[in-house]
Amino acid sequence: MSTTDPNRLTTRNPVAVTSSVSMPGLIMEGDPVTPIKRNAVSDAPEDELPALPDPVRLTLARYTAPFDELRLVTDERDALRWLSIGTDETPLRAGIGRRYPGVPLGEGQVPAPIRDALDRYFAGDPAALERVDVAAAGTPFQRRVWAALRRIPAGQTASYRDIATALGNPMAVRAVGGANGANPVGIVVPCHRVITHDGLIGGYSGGLERKRWLLAHEGYTGKGVGVAQAPLVTDRLT
Repeated sequence: MSTTDPNRLTTRNPVAVTSSVSMPGLIMEGDPVTPIKRNAVSDAPEDELPALPDPVRLTLARYTAPFDELRLVTDERDALRWLSIGTDETPLRAGIGRRYPGVPLGEGQVPAPIRDALDRYFAGDPAALERVDVAAAGTPFQRRVWAALRRIPAGQTASYRDIATALGNPMAVRAVGGANGANPVGIVVPCHRVITHDGLIGGYSGGLERKRWLLAHEGYTGKGVGVAQAPLVTDRLT
């Protein structure tokens, strides 16, 4: 993903945290806190955060992952606007309608760069998703949280507290949790890498079995995860 477009989420500068809890997989455990002084969506100060351009049209595509079906929505520039797990498209269509009212939603194929990145990710290269172009609509704070999620390295995890601290506002734990829960781009914006402050796996809108599968696939070996072995569905990559 290009880092020159100010309207895109960036994966630069991994989240750095300090924790008194000895927790396997915690990001840079013991390192000094590095507050994100800029908005994590661009290099502009927070009060100059640019608005995302409205899409002209949107395309719904389907992808078969080793553990379940995925539904993706991209815009006319092939930027990813939505990614959900499972075959139920009702929440997706409702969410797209709320976020992008009046924008037509057609059907098509997954753009080649995104399909290639997903193929490589599920083949064992978790870093392949880092360059996927994401343009998820949200508030400035939500977009900063989502950008921070993309800076959690594969195979590692963070808590709401870690992310709030990295954003420079340790008291914003609940707000971070709300933004994490509102993330419309699963897997690529890896909210599955967020666990509880005491190292438990926590919840996941896509289901705990899918969260465990994704974390194990990325090499995380913390509490309650195990090893990613058999997929949750029999379909393979196509």
